Amino acid sequence: MMNIARVRGVRRPLRGVADIVRPVMADDQPPKRPHAEGADAGWAAIGYLLGGMFVWGGVGWLIDKWLGLPNVGLLIGLIGGAAAGVYLTVKRLDG
Repeated sequence: MMNIARVRGVRRPLRGVADIVRPVMADDQPPKRPHAEGADAGWAAIGYLLGGMFVWGGVGWLIDKWLGLPNVGLLIGLIGGAAAGVYLTVKRLDG
């Protein structure tokens, strides 16, 4: 038996929870793109590089302030963040 909803005089069938969940459970989803292409790949690479340098450079800067070092941690953090960004970019684009 199908439920019918009345909304301001409009009759339409109500979908049950099972009808909504069934396609997901049956894995009837559209295929996902395996690799980024074009501008998406470029923006992802820039994001990985800048994000890695910002995060790890910030961690290095905090360690410098905590230990009273003259920007040694900042330099190591920036280099390590850039290396991690390159690694993630290659890993993403290589598949």
